[in-house]
Amino acid sequence: MTFSTVSVSSCQFENSITYYDSSNPTSSISTSVPGGFIYVSVGVTLTISSSNFVKGNGYAGGAFYMSGNSAVQILDCVFTS
Repeated sequence: MTFSTVSVSSCQFENSITYYDSSNPTSSISTSVPGGFIYVSVGVTLTISSSNFVKGNGYAGGAFYMSGNSAVQILDCVFTS
């Protein structure tokens, strides 16, 4: 996400795989997503509420990854590995 205002509520995110599998170079696993479910870039206002994040894997973060000048508010969420 870039230059956006986004609200996420009452969602279930499960079993993301966004890392590179070097043992299988033809796999469909992404190398371009650092956060398992959500990647926040520059100029984003994001509110996440009443949501569950289960088994999120990214190459630079778990459930989500944030970079740049953004604001993220997380309310009443559950993160489970």
